[in-house]
Amino acid sequence: MRILTKHKELIERDANDISILWKLLQMLFYCVSAIAGYVTAHAFFMFQDLFDRRCILWATPGLEPDRKVSVAGIVNYRISSMGQPWQDRLTVSYNTQHHCSTIQIISILSCICGIVGFSFFSICGRGGYQVGIYYSPWRLVGPAILFNLCLTLLTWRSACNFQEGFHHFQYRLNGMLNQSGNEPITEYLPTSKKNTYNRLVWKYYGITKISSWVEVAAWVMGLTLLVLRVVNVTDFRLMKTSVYALETEDEEHRDESLRYRFEES
Repeated sequence: MRILTKHKELIERDANDISILWKLLQMLFYCVSAIAGYVTAHAFFMFQDLFDRRCILWATPGLEPDRKVSVAGIVNYRISSMGQPWQDRLTVSYNTQHHCSTIQIISILSCICGIVGFSFFSICGRGGYQVGIYYSPWRLVGPAILFNLCLTLLTWRSACNFQEGFHHFQYRLNGMLNQSGNEPITEYLPTSKKNTYNRLVWKYYGITKISSWVEVAAWVMGLTLLVLRVVNVTDFRLMKTSVYALETEDEEHRDESLRYRFEES
């Protein structure tokens, strides 16, 4: 018996042979990203409201210099502002509104995209060959990888932008006043909000920071799961076909008897 030919072909795996965890875990990560995106958008909105909708991220604070005046045009006096509260002399360059707008938009986008991804995977089957609402669910994996990659990069940039932008403003403010810690930020609040909202600054800052990084983690885990699904060839199996010829004593019919062997892996 000798081999005439061999053939290998990828065929769709039966959906019942695929673990449902591939679907459920993907839905879980999309659900987490949607919830975290909503929490980030809401907390960041409240954080900005504490500062009268002014974007303090990457803002540059400064103090007004001492003023000079003349009396009767003869003697110049320097009017010192040292006795004034530093808040009254503070000037801040707010040319960074686009940073806050970007963070808000990306958070809302993460929420919407998480809902869309959850919806698509919920109506699809486990994968492989399956006829249902969405024919051959494995076709969704390719676009989902690109989808998750884009959201991973956007949310990661947004989380870094918020954290580093806030630290930039805090560092500049503390350095200007020769102070350290969190007190200058709370004293920077508008006078009408100081007593009531001092603690809320750090509350909403903490919520925004944590939820934004949860967003990133959810999109990264979802992307990792999709890549593993492709590398593991979860939705397909390899079928090997071999054609054999049975050699007989009769030379005239030596190659007329063929045998096929099918192997699957």
